Amino acid sequence: MSNLNIQHENWVDTNLLEGVKETWIHGILTTDDANGSIFGVRIFRGEEPISLLGINVFGSVMLPDGQTIGNISGFGEENRAWIVLPESACQFPGELIISIRIEITDVFRATVGLMHATVQKAQ
Repeated sequence: MSNLNIQHENWVDTNLLEGVKETWIHGILTTDDANGSIFGVRIFRGEEPISLLGINVFGSVMLPDGQTIGNISGFGEENRAWIVLPESACQFPGELIISIRIEITDVFRATVGLMHATVQKAQ
């Protein structure tokens, strides 16, 4: 990830005891944002951080036209799971719906983040 030019970081907290909540991100992306926006989740059980050691992270993005970019490989560290939006996610203005899920092989799968973001046409 060190070779990416990170332009935006968007983090939300998820308490597994309360379930996943949809979150609307207030920062606005533009159509010239390319490969530089992180969307991530900090995961807790109550007030205790959950270790993501050995967990795979994947994401998907529903685009404004209803198509989906799926199986975006993500990253996990400490209690954080995140993806970097691919360049193609910000090509067109409109609403994005970003989903982040964690997996332990075929044993456990869970969506831990569901975020909405807006892409505006670049000036």
